[in-house]
Amino acid sequence: MIKVIILICIFLPANLFAQGFEIYKKGDGAKYHMKMQDNPDSEISIYFADVKKESISVEFFIYAQNTLIPVKLYQQFLLAKNTDGSLMIKESYIQGPDEKYPQRMNPESFTNSNGIELNDFFFSDEKQLKASLIGKEELLMAAGKARTHHYRKVHNGQHIDYWISHDSKPFGLIKMISKNEKVAEQNYTVELLAILKNVTATINPKNAKPLDQNGKKILNGVPTFK
Repeated sequence: MIKVIILICIFLPANLFAQGFEIYKKGDGAKYHMKMQDNPDSEISIYFADVKKESISVEFFIYAQNTLIPVKLYQQFLLAKNTDGSLMIKESYIQGPDEKYPQRMNPESFTNSNGIELNDFFFSDEKQLKASLIGKEELLMAAGKARTHHYRKVHNGQHIDYWISHDSKPFGLIKMISKNEKVAEQNYTVELLAILKNVTATINPKNAKPLDQNGKKILNGVPTFK
C-alpha cells in the first residue's frame, strides 16, 4: 500500500499557502508517475476537491494499470492552518474501487514509525525549509524543463530528495526520490507528468462511514498493487 506520507508530500513547504487558500482553484492539480521497488508503476492525480478561506480539501487518485486487475484508490484530506502558520490535517478519507461510500481515516494513520512522517513536511517557517536546501538545479522531465530547488529530509533510515519549482503551479513538486536500505516500500520515485484542470472530486465527505476492516487492510499494507 502506498503510505499517506508519500501522497501528502506535495504540500512542501507550507509557505505555498502563505497567501491564503482562496488563491487556489477547485479542480486544479497535477498528475505524477510513481515507480516503486516491489510494485507495478502507478499514476497519482492530485487536485483540489474544495477551496475555502479557512481550509482546503485535496483529493488523490491512484491508478495502477499494469496489473491483472487495474487498481483505483481515492484519498482526500481536509487541511487547515495552525496558529503558527503550519499546516494540519483536520479530516481524511479513503475510498477503494469496490466501495460505494468513503471511509473516515483515523489520526494514527498519519504516523510512520519506520520513516518520515507527515509533519516532517509541514514546515512552519522559511528557516526550517532552508535548512533542508541542497542547492538549485535544472531538471529535464516528461513535462519539460524546470528550474528547481533541491531539498533533502532524513529520518529513521529514510532519505527523501525532492525538487520544488515555484513556477510549477499549483503544488510545485517536480520530482521526489525516497530511499531506505531496510524498508522496501520506502524506495520509490515520483515525477511530474502533467498539470490538471477542472477535475471533479469523487469522495463526498458527507457520505463517509467509519473505517472498517477492509479500509484498515488497505492502510496497513495489503498488497493493493500486486
